[in-house]
Order: sequence, then structure tokens, then C-alpha cells
Amino acid sequence: MGVFWCGEWEAPTNSLVATTVAYDRLANLITLDTPQIPPMTETTIGEMFGRLFRALGFSSDKYEISPALMQKVLVGWFPRDKVGQSLQLLAEAGNCYVSVNKEDKFVVMPNIKTGFSTKSYTDKNAVFSINSPQRFLELHTAVKVVYRLPYLKDPNEELIRVDNIRIPKNETIVLDRIDFKSEDVPIMEVGWVHIFGEYNLPEIWEVSVGDSTGGTFLLGDGGGEFIQWTDPIAYNLMPEPPGRQTQSFTGDGSTAVFQVANYPLKQDTVDVWIDHVEQTNGTDYTINYATGEITFIVPPEDGSEIVVRYFYVADNVKDFLEAVYGEGSITTVTKRGSVYTITFHPSVGNSSLTSNFDELVGVFESEPYLDIVQEYVSPMNSKVVLISYGATDITLTIQNNGDVDETINIRVKGVGTGYHESHRIAKDEELAAQFGHKEYTQENPLVQTWELAKDYSEKILDFVSDPMSFVEVDFRGDPLLSVGDIITVSDETNEIKGIQIVPRMITTTYEGRLRATMDARRTK
Repeated sequence: MGVFWCGEWEAPTNSLVATTVAYDRLANLITLDTPQIPPMTETTIGEMFGRLFRALGFSSDKYEISPALMQKVLVGWFPRDKVGQSLQLLAEAGNCYVSVNKEDKFVVMPNIKTGFSTKSYTDKNAVFSINSPQRFLELHTAVKVVYRLPYLKDPNEELIRVDNIRIPKNETIVLDRIDFKSEDVPIMEVGWVHIFGEYNLPEIWEVSVGDSTGGTFLLGDGGGEFIQWTDPIAYNLMPEPPGRQTQSFTGDGSTAVFQVANYPLKQDTVDVWIDHVEQTNGTDYTINYATGEITFIVPPEDGSEIVVRYFYVADNVKDFLEAVYGEGSITTVTKRGSVYTITFHPSVGNSSLTSNFDELVGVFESEPYLDIVQEYVSPMNSKVVLISYGATDITLTIQNNGDVDETINIRVKGVGTGYHESHRIAKDEELAAQFGHKEYTQENPLVQTWELAKDYSEKILDFVSDPMSFVEVDFRGDPLLSVGDIITVSDETNEIKGIQIVPRMITTTYEGRLRATMDARRTK
């Protein structure tokens, strides 16, 4: 039956019977706090389950995730809540269930089962009765699945501001899991991290990645204006925005004009550094956004390193939309000036994206980052030495190596994720004509593509439109039977033969003999 842990025993002195309530590992797990996990991009439901189990400290031999859970998630994130809420979010988005098997291993499997039954029970050996109730109150004639297509928000939004932080001399303090202002909007993975104070330090920071997911990183004893996070495991956007470019040049002391490879450039997205010192547009250089030319007021010195980071206006919007909605879903995409016109194939239906398309284009023309600014109120011996962030919060470790107490202000800016909301409805017209329109709505922030919403609406409708799909079985019970198994039951005395079902809940009792009731659904 698996491995269980027990609560308090009830063992009356005047009775031969003792009782206890036993819980499997899942019951214990769901009460824990969800770890601080950064968002995941271009991932799947199965990969998100694996990431959560690993963050909870389980090795891969302690869980089993069905390879069928390949539903695409453009931006995946975990709520700052209990593990139970995170598992529920994933289970709904993946149309799957989570259980613990007899080997004490967490198992994640699809709800919709096909295949051969593993066990068979009949009225000759185990079944007392089989009932197939007609649950018309649970019948629905239409299913609406709401999905949310993510885009990047305004990069200038201030996420956190904490003033007058006192760091005692020669001590380290931790600002633990400070909530971002908008807790329901995840912050994207960091591609660049800016850390600076009200001072100039000439050397670039040394970076060592402390977590292979890219969510935690350590800062060395150097200082600098910016950090380029070059570790190969760093996450990309959804997908990698084709407009983002970083180019390096070498100064020769006389050349003032440098040409970037791609243009036209997007307004106000160009950053320029010379030998790791950020330059100011209009003071140190000028930009021709149409031609992609960067002109320095004073030619950079011979041997100097010039880094230009920019976004150019990308026009492959059609490819991105078809990656979300499916091949052939977009008929045409045209652009006149800054206005895009999109014609969707009739199979897609109406979409709210057309009225907000300027925000969608931001997926190509923005980049996620965190901007952590230290403002010194007193001497400047304190520095941020460790940063760890999740979807909705950040933890900062600040160290004061000086001989006096210091006070600083911290503010954090970054790129959050917004969502365009739309939906897909599947409807049984014949059933609606007979019973009227009764709609079931499924909404989950991890359902983020039209194709997935279409697939789910049709599969869910297949179940909720059939009042005869429920089966109740009263039988002798089997400790080796698990929720999710495919089994066959028969009651030939009452002419019920060979019904293939999947248990949803099994209630087992032992009062001198084992007996169980099972709530199940027919397989499709």
C-alpha cells in the first residue's frame, strides 16, 4: 500500500482496538512552502513538475513524470504559496494527477487514460454491486477554456523600494523574500543584471553561478557598472527575441562612427559601454535609428572595448504567432509605420490580440533584467553579495566590511510579464438543443496557447457532456489498486459486462474483512 506516516494514536485502555490516521508522503509535501524558483520560459508542464520536485530536494529516482506531459508553457512560474497550490496549478494545466505509488515514489500521470486494463473484478470473485448513475446535474453542453498569451511589460516599472536599511559594521544582513509590488505577475529570467551605486567602480564584477537554473548567483569582490550573465544555461525569452543584439567593436583612436549589423533600431533601446563604463546618449554619442549608426562625440581610444546592446525592429511576427496558434493559423501580417494588421484564419476565431498588438510586439523588442540600485546614505563599504529571486519576490544579502554602521536604500526595477487573455469554446450543439446551454469554464494561467485551449476544451467536453460516464463500484477492496489504474469490472448477474474504468477515489475500510467503494469514470 505504500509508505505512510501517522498522526496521534487513539488507544483506549478499556478497549482492544487502537486507531490512527495514516498519511502518505503527498499529504506531508503539500503543506510545505513552495521554494523560491525563478520563472521558466519555453518549457512544458512535465519539465515544471520536475523543476519543482528537484527544488524540494528529490532526486530523479524519487519521482516519475509521464513523458506525455509535453504541453507547451511560454512562461511558467510557481505561486508564492504552499506546494499543494503549485501542484494543483500544474495538475490542472497538464490535465493530470499526482499520487504516491507503492514504491514511495511521486507519480504524475495524465487524467485521460487509454490502453489495456491491469486488473479485472467480477461479481464471482470481488464485486458486490456496480452502479452507473445518470448525473445530469453534472452535465454540460459547452466548455470554455481561457488561455493567456504572455508579453513583457514596461521595463521601467519599479518593483521594490526599501529605504534606510541599516547594516551594522562587519556584519551581513538578509532581506528575505521581499515581495514585488505585483505579486501575480512573474518576473522573467535575467539576461543582464545591473548593479550600481552612487559611485564609480572601474572593474567588472566577477560572477559565479550558484544555481544551475540561473536563479541564484554570487557576486565577487569587484565592482562595476554592469554584469553580462554569459553562463550557457541562462534562460531565453519565449522565444529568443530576434530583435536583441549585442555587438563589440575595438576603438582605434580616430574612428567615431560605428555601424551595427541590424537596423532600423527601436527607439530608446540602445545601451553603449566603453571599457565597461556606460556612455550617455546625446552627451557621449548620437544614434541614427534608421541607419544603425552610433557616432561618438570623441573617438574611442585606441584598443578600447566598445559594447553596443540594442533592439532592432523585428518583422517576423507571423512566425511567432503561428508558433502559438499553430501552423496556418495566421493568414497575413502587414505593417504600415508602427501599425500591424493581422488576419487570422477562420479556425482561430476572434482574438483580443489585434487591439493590443503593440504590446505583443514588445516580446521581440524588450529584454528581461533586474536593476538593483544601492543609494548610499552614509559611507560605502556595504555591497550586495548574494541575489536570489523567484517569480514574485527577491532575496538580497548585503555585507558591510567597514568599521562603522551604514545605511543604504535599495530599489529594484525589472521586466514583469503581462498577459493577453482570450478563450476557446467547444460546444455540443445537439446536446444544447436538448438540455439548453450549460457552460463549464476552465481557467489556468499556464494554459497559454490557442492550440492547447482547443485540445482541452474538446477533451473536457467529451467527459462532461456524458451523464453516463460515472461508475460506482462496491467490492472487496484491493490494497494493490491505485488511483489512475485502468481496470475492468463486471456484474454478470445484473448483465453489466466488461466495463473499463479509471478510479477517481477509493475508500477502503476494514472491520473484520476488507471492503471498498470506488468512484470511477469510464475510459474513452
